Amino acid sequence: MKSTALFTLICFSSFVALSQQKGYDWGYIITEKGDTVEGWVSDRAKGSFSDLYSKIRFKKDGQLFKSKYSANDLLGYGYLGAHFVSLPLVERTEFFKTQYILRAGRNRRFLRVIERNDCLNHYEVEFTHDDNFTIDSYPLYHKPGSQEMVRVTQGLLGLKKKRLTEYFNDCHDMQIAIDSKEITTAQQVYTFYCEQCKGN
Repeated sequence: MKSTALFTLICFSSFVALSQQKGYDWGYIITEKGDTVEGWVSDRAKGSFSDLYSKIRFKKDGQLFKSKYSANDLLGYGYLGAHFVSLPLVERTEFFKTQYILRAGRNRRFLRVIERNDCLNHYEVEFTHDDNFTIDSYPLYHKPGSQEMVRVTQGLLGLKKKRLTEYFNDCHDMQIAIDSKEITTAQQVYTFYCEQCKGN
């Protein structure tokens, strides 16, 4: 009798462990109070039809039921080496020109962190293509202390040269490098600004 109960308990525990991992990855969330809580995280549907969830799913280890969090509920989260922060990013378009502004008090959204330092922050905005169910992204750069971000590329068209020279108007050398096509990639923009501009 005892062995049967023990076997049932082991099977149930194994089922719980497996069910927690299905579609989830081990990671963490950062609460609005700044506390880091470890657990199982899922932020997208995986497989043939990829999609980003409007709210991430989170379960503490050993917990059966998930909690859902929007970007307004958390400061950030991460899993498997990927890190996301919650920022009040507003997209404003006027005369075919889109600005990316940080506005305190506005609804927040999750941005993937690629690289952050005192010189320049590199984020990615992820989005889903409705026609083919694939997740794509585009890079945004942010100078710490600024309320504005800049979109670095425009799809297959390459760098947004005019916007980049406007945004990095504190670095004349980089403006020249962009115009002369010495700089042609987003990573080159990041490296040049941090090493040649802010580095000096």
